[in-house]
Amino acid sequence: MATKKRGPGARPVQVGEQIRQCIGELLQEGALKDPRLDPSGAMVTVTEVRMTPDLRLGRVLISVFPDSDEALLTSVFEGFASAKNEVRLQVARRLRLRFTPDFAFLVDDSMAYGARIEALLKEINAEAEAQAGDAAAEG
Repeated sequence: MATKKRGPGARPVQVGEQIRQCIGELLQEGALKDPRLDPSGAMVTVTEVRMTPDLRLGRVLISVFPDSDEALLTSVFEGFASAKNEVRLQVARRLRLRFTPDFAFLVDDSMAYGARIEALLKEINAEAEAQAGDAAAEG
């Protein structure tokens, strides 16, 4: 009998959402002292926190806009790596969890991927309209 692969339980999703909100508030308040986490002209957003089932590790997905600047992206992630213990400390103070998880900060490129898909769809629509216009002019 095959075993079914289950999705994440309710508790990891719930804790992940609480941590996402908490880290987002830390960024808004400027509570993290690393200047790389408050870059001028850029928007740093915590889009999702994926918790392991045992709640020991949280994968924090970060979106940086504009994402075309590699130096800015690198700087922001170096800032998160540097402030990792400060983030854990602040999360522990603000949330009442039995165990404060460790964090891994990852790039969330879903916004860039969505923008790329949208641009491709617009290009396809423009080509289809041009072909329809050519067919109408010939006919």
